[in-house]
Amino acid sequence: MEAQMKNKYGWLIFFCWIVYVCSYIGKLSYTANISVIEKSFLLNHSEAGAVSTFFFFAYGGGQVLNGIFCKKYPLRYVICGALCISGTTNLLFLFIKTSNFYWVKYLWLLNGLVSSVLWPSLIRLLSENLEGNGLGKAIAVMGTASTVGTFLVYGISALFNAMTIFKAVFLLSAILLPSVGIIWLIIYPKLTNRTFILSQIEQANVLVEKPKQVSFKKFLPFFCCVALCAIANNLVKDGLTTWTPGILDEIYGLEEWVSILLTMVLPLTSVLGAVIPLWLYKKTGGFLSVCGLLFLCSGILIGVVLSLFSTPFVFITITIFAVISCLMAGINNVVTAMIPLYMKEKVGNSGRIAGILNGFCYLGSTLSAYGLGSIADAWDWNAVFILFLSLCGILTAICFLYTFIKKDKKVH
Repeated sequence: MEAQMKNKYGWLIFFCWIVYVCSYIGKLSYTANISVIEKSFLLNHSEAGAVSTFFFFAYGGGQVLNGIFCKKYPLRYVICGALCISGTTNLLFLFIKTSNFYWVKYLWLLNGLVSSVLWPSLIRLLSENLEGNGLGKAIAVMGTASTVGTFLVYGISALFNAMTIFKAVFLLSAILLPSVGIIWLIIYPKLTNRTFILSQIEQANVLVEKPKQVSFKKFLPFFCCVALCAIANNLVKDGLTTWTPGILDEIYGLEEWVSILLTMVLPLTSVLGAVIPLWLYKKTGGFLSVCGLLFLCSGILIGVVLSLFSTPFVFITITIFAVISCLMAGINNVVTAMIPLYMKEKVGNSGRIAGILNGFCYLGSTLSAYGLGSIADAWDWNAVFILFLSLCGILTAICFLYTFIKKDKKVH
């Protein structure tokens, strides 16, 4: 019976992963094609980036709201509905022309709002159904979902761009997301029958005193530091994901489909970002220690990139981009998965804390889309990477300072 339950909850993790991977194809269909969209609709960087800004604004704000209220959601129907609506916004993009392009930002505002339901809801579902080693497996697996989803959407977009049918990725999203939503609707009851496992947990905890939740006052300094990590991390991470095709095009003169194809390297190596933080956490014992180390390494590599922009070494540049993306994915995994799941007994509802922290992540994403495009328009891409370098330096100092001050007073 125990083996049967382990197998069942393995399927639960797997289908949660599938949902989130597929959602990325609908979320990043625009971002993955931003350079070719600029040319097709005669846009500059800031105009094209405004669409992503609307998306990230809605997604980040929605993360906070959904984190607070997801405890009350009927997850079977809400997750299915979110996927169907996201697919519909992608379908509507196919009817957009240059004259009515201004509607796209409102479509992606809606896309961001409904997509924001997914992460806190899935984390809540996993935290309610898993214990012990199951949580570690869920963190490792779910930590790769955004990476794999990003890899797929950029790979598919590169293929369609090479075939000069870039809009096909929006049609694919319109078909795939509702299909996954319907499958979720059908299989959900079979994945979440917790009668056996809950009875086992209750029996095991009869004589065990549950840990007390950390008071908000005690948690606040830690939360503020993590929130700053979240903002800076996503500004750099999504800034690279969004603008690498444009950077490779403008600095190195590569064709759009080649730039998008090379950008696939970023999420491909980022799979390690789901594993590295778990290993570092075992060594350091602190979430912010892990973040500080990853920001430090990223800052060093960004400094190297700045020295390469005046050279023809495009493949060295993209390789370093990939390593930075991996390190940033690691920080993102700490913030949005490790902290909510590992600290669920001390901070309460994992879905709530995951949604709130992911909201801060997407505040950084919001700034990265329009903000970095505007900086590049006003100055150049060197200015963008100087900003990245400064952020990594500041967050390294904050993380290590907190770790030093609180080394004997950890909240985790």
